[in-house]
Amino acid sequence: FIARYRKEQTGNLDEVAIQQVIESDERWKEILKRQSFIVEEIERQQKMTPELKEKILSTFHLDQLEDLYLPYKQKRKTKATLAREAGLEPLAEWIWQIGHGAEIPAAGLTLQSFAETYCDAEKGVQDVAAALQGAQDILTERLTEIPELRETVRRTLFERGAATTRKGEKAKPNSKFERYFDFFEPIASLLDPQNSHRYLAMRRGWMEEELSLSIGPAPEDVELEPMLLAQFEHTACPVTDSLGAEVLQRAARLALRVYVQPSIETEVHRALKEVADEAAIKVFAENVRKLLLSAPFGSKAVLGVDPGIRTGCKLAVVDDGGRYLADHVIHLQSKSDQERAKRLLTEIVRNGSIRAIAVGNGTAGRETEAFVRETLTEAGLQVPVVLVNESGASIYSASETAREEFPELDLTVRGAISIARRLQDPLAELVKIDPKSI
Repeated sequence: FIARYRKEQTGNLDEVAIQQVIESDERWKEILKRQSFIVEEIERQQKMTPELKEKILSTFHLDQLEDLYLPYKQKRKTKATLAREAGLEPLAEWIWQIGHGAEIPAAGLTLQSFAETYCDAEKGVQDVAAALQGAQDILTERLTEIPELRETVRRTLFERGAATTRKGEKAKPNSKFERYFDFFEPIASLLDPQNSHRYLAMRRGWMEEELSLSIGPAPEDVELEPMLLAQFEHTACPVTDSLGAEVLQRAARLALRVYVQPSIETEVHRALKEVADEAAIKVFAENVRKLLLSAPFGSKAVLGVDPGIRTGCKLAVVDDGGRYLADHVIHLQSKSDQERAKRLLTEIVRNGSIRAIAVGNGTAGRETEAFVRETLTEAGLQVPVVLVNESGASIYSASETAREEFPELDLTVRGAISIARRLQDPLAELVKIDPKSI
């Protein structure tokens, strides 16, 4: 409506551009709605600061918004939550402050002696090891929720990461995924729509358990993971010789490898799938378009042949208006079968004023086409033989549309009629079938 009747209000935008505006507007509203929810939720917890509010309202990327919201998100009971309930947050904070040089421990004080004061059997903290483990859980969660660290991992994986596949547990001999048994490709390359079909192939092999698929450094990039770990360790513990340095460094390793990296890997998978799906849909649409708009043979009588080895080839004669006239079956397995088939085929073409023969391109299609050509040549008949795409013919033959058209006919005959009509007028026949079947 807008594209046709409101051209002056849109500067002559076409329907594609208008659809893009509508979709962009929906995405924009979704971001604003999420911003508003996050602001309200943090204000309800009375943890909002002017700086945080400004940061949230100036962030327009959903993943980055979620990073800002993460520390305030209502969580299920994690190890860190249980440690806080056991009263170990002050111990974790003390270790953090010392590791950042904000606090100097008293002379002679050790980490173990300070942690001992937090042991409480009633709260489940049996000994010093349990107290330090709880503090480490709290520190790990704290590092996991730092937006800058998450953004660093995200940017690094998208820019330098790779998708790597290896042979899976259920790999089959002569598998169609064989080329991916030892394969990797950079994420940046797979995000190019031209290459995205390879990610879909990797993902399919992964889902079928013929491949293992991982997101991470490229095999030759030995610096990526140590670089990320160094950033996490530096953020956790700038004072490397502090009392709790070991606890902080373990927390940094866990935060990166167990929490942040897997989370960002999921984001990478999602981004790759979005690009691949869009590219695949475009290719699919173009293929369907070409098929629907393939040149029609026109209003001429056609013989449709649905190839079959065990049950024989089904023949269907349609007149110049596409109306069904007759059907036959021919078998091509033995010499005597072929002789009978040649006689029948010649008789049908001569008596039915057949102007072309359409052969389905399914199993045994090529062999059937060769047999039909040979028969016509021997009989001196100048009738074109065309191999026709039969995708979806069997779906059509069992459909409600086909039953309404030919209630008394067998499914196999309906398929042969569809093949004949596809030569006469592809579009008129193919619109009866769900696009996914063609």
